[in-house]
Amino acid sequence: MKKLLVGKSIGFYISLGIIVLVVIIGVAFGVSKIAPNATTRAERAVNEYLNLLTTGNVQKLIELDNPDLSNSDKELLNKTVISEGARIENPKIEIVNNNDVMTANVGFWINNEHKDVQLQIKENGRVAKPLLGTIEFQSSFEKVNVNGVKFSGKKKSDGFDFKIPAYLGVYTISETDEDKKWFSSDEGKIIVNEPSKAGKHEGNEGSFSSLANFPLNIIASDALKSEVDKKVTSFFDILLTKTEDDPAGYENVMSADGMYMKTYLYEYFDYKWTLKKKPEIKIERKTNSDGASGSFTVFDGKANLAYKQRYLGTDTDKNIDASIQFDGIIKIVDDKVKLYKKSKNSQTYDQEIGGN
Repeated sequence: MKKLLVGKSIGFYISLGIIVLVVIIGVAFGVSKIAPNATTRAERAVNEYLNLLTTGNVQKLIELDNPDLSNSDKELLNKTVISEGARIENPKIEIVNNNDVMTANVGFWINNEHKDVQLQIKENGRVAKPLLGTIEFQSSFEKVNVNGVKFSGKKKSDGFDFKIPAYLGVYTISETDEDKKWFSSDEGKIIVNEPSKAGKHEGNEGSFSSLANFPLNIIASDALKSEVDKKVTSFFDILLTKTEDDPAGYENVMSADGMYMKTYLYEYFDYKWTLKKKPEIKIERKTNSDGASGSFTVFDGKANLAYKQRYLGTDTDKNIDASIQFDGIIKIVDDKVKLYKKSKNSQTYDQEIGGN
C-alpha cells in the first residue's frame, strides 16, 4: 500500500510540475508577444505623426496634439506644414520603454541639418509631445501676415511683440494689405526646424533671434510719399501768402541764417516770403501713444524773407535766408493721410498742416 501511495504522489508532482512549466512558458511567450506589439504600436504612431506633418494633415495633427490654439493659430497651421525647404527626410525612430513610459527618439534631416528630438507616447499610443516650435519677433506693425494669415501683436513701448506657435516649416512675414497701401517692407523668412524653439531668420540682413525686429527695412509707399509731399508743399505755399516776418503756425519751422534783429530806430514793412530751395522729406514707420502710423522730417530747405527797412524817410531793401527743418507725425484717418507738427510752446504734435 505504501509503495502504491508513493508512486501516486510522484506522478502527481510530476504532472503538477509539467503544468507549472507550461504556464511559465506560456506567460513568457505572451510577454514576449505583448512587448514587441506595444513597441510596434508606438513606432506606428510616430510614423503616422511624421506622415501627417509631411503631408500637411493639420486637422488630424491638432486632434492628436490638442494644443491650446487660437483660431488664427490653427489657420496658420492649416496653411503651412513642412513647407518647401523644411521637409523631414530619412526619419529614424527608436522606441524606448522605461517602466511602461514609452518615448520615441527620432532623428531626421531638415534643411541639411540633422535633428534629434524625443517624443512622448501616451498610453493610448498617441504622440504626447507635439513637434511645435515658435515664431517670435517684434514689429512696428500692429498686425502682420504670416504665410497669409493675419496676426495682431501685443503692444509694447517700442512696437508690438508676436509669439506664434508653428510646426516645422518655412514662414514668411509681411505687412498686411491695409499697411501695404502706405508702407512696404522686406519680407522676413523664418525657418522653424526644431520644436519649442524660436525660428531663425534667413536673408540678407543676418540672423533672426527670438526677439529680432521685423520688418528689417520699411519704406514709405509711393502713395504715402505723394500725399506727404502734397501736404508739405501746400504748407509752404500758404507761407508765401503771409505778410508777417513771424507768421502764426510756422513756429519751430525755420531759423534765420544770419542776424535778424529789429530796433526802434527803424521801420520794417512789406514782408514777402519766397522758397529758395524745396526741402527734403524723410518718412519713417513709427507707432507711439499719439496714434501715429509714421513720422516725417522736413529738412535741408531754404526760405527767404524780403522786407523794407526805413530810416529817416529812406527805404532800404533787405532780405535774409532761413533754414527749414522740423518734424511731425503721420496719421491715417479713414484711409486719409494727415500730418501734424508741434504748435507754439507745445510738447505734442497738435497742429495739422497741409489741410485735407
